[in-house]
Amino acid sequence: MIDTDIRFYATASDEDKKIFRNWLVSHLKMGEVRLTFNKKDGTIREMKATLDQKVVPIIENTTGVEKKRSPEVISVWDLEKSAWRSVRFDSIMQISF
Repeated sequence: MIDTDIRFYATASDEDKKIFRNWLVSHLKMGEVRLTFNKKDGTIREMKATLDQKVVPIIENTTGVEKKRSPEVISVWDLEKSAWRSVRFDSIMQISF
């Protein structure tokens, strides 16, 4: 298990933020990643998350409306709740594999 403390995001350059986002997404696509983050209400949450296409359900957009995405937020599949969750990159405190 690799355990990484990544509280640097808020002070990182735009380029470093982009590199980090791409790095995290690539690991989420490979399988389970444990994210520890600070929720909006101030509580700390640990979540087992993934973007692995073998696990994540395929959802069709039947409305035809594209949801606006922020580069500061990632949507991940919560493996314990079997639901989509959004996490702000700057709220992530720790990543474990």
